[in-house]
Amino acid sequence: MRAGIVAAVAAWMFVTPALAAPDTFPERKTLDAPGYTIEYSAGDEPYAKALAAQLPLQLSPAPPATHIPLSVQDLGTRRKEVLELIGSQLALPPTTPKMVQTFDAFVAANSTLQALWTVAAPAHFALWRKPELGARLAAGQSIAGFKRTVDGGIDFTMGTSFQFNDGEPAENGMKRMREDWAKLVWPLKIGEPGAGAPRRRCSRGLRACASS
Repeated sequence: MRAGIVAAVAAWMFVTPALAAPDTFPERKTLDAPGYTIEYSAGDEPYAKALAAQLPLQLSPAPPATHIPLSVQDLGTRRKEVLELIGSQLALPPTTPKMVQTFDAFVAANSTLQALWTVAAPAHFALWRKPELGARLAAGQSIAGFKRTVDGGIDFTMGTSFQFNDGEPAENGMKRMREDWAKLVWPLKIGEPGAGAPRRRCSRGLRACASS
C-alpha cells in the first residue's frame, strides 16, 4: 500500500508580471549549525541571522490522549479475534484474503497517522525574496518545490510519501517516512514591503512551519 502526505503553501501561489532574468543572480549561501540549516542569498544575512536566533523550532504539542475502549494497537494485537467478529457479522469466513488485506491496511494506515505527531521539527529552511525567486524560475533554474504556472504565477508544493510493503512491519514504513520528512526544505518568504524587521518576518514564517 502506498500513501502520501502533501502540504501546499498557499502563500507562494501568486501572479507576478513577467520578469527579465538578469545575467547573474545573488550567490546562494548556507548557514549551518547543530540541528538546522538555512539557505539564503548573498545580502540577506540579517534574515538568516534573525532566523538562526529563533531556532531550533518547537512543534505544536500533540493533542491530549483520548481514552478509547479499543485502540489501533489493540486491533493489531487482537487481529484474529477481530477478524472472526467481523466475519460473523458479515456471514463470511474470517480469513478471506481480501478481508485480511483490508484489515491489515487499515491498521497500518491508522498507525502511521498517529505516528505523524512524532516527526521531527523542521530543521532545513530556505529564505526567498519573491522577485528573485520568480526571476530564477523564469530563467529556467530548477528550485525544489517551486514551478511556474502558465499564467506567470508560482506554485509551491512539498511533501513526503511512505510505502508499506506486504509482509513488512509497519514500523519500517514509518521509519522511511520520518527520514523523508527530515529531508524537506521549508521556504520562508522575506523582504516584502510592510513585513517588518527580519526577526519579525522570520517569526511569522516559523509559526506557520510549527503549525503545519
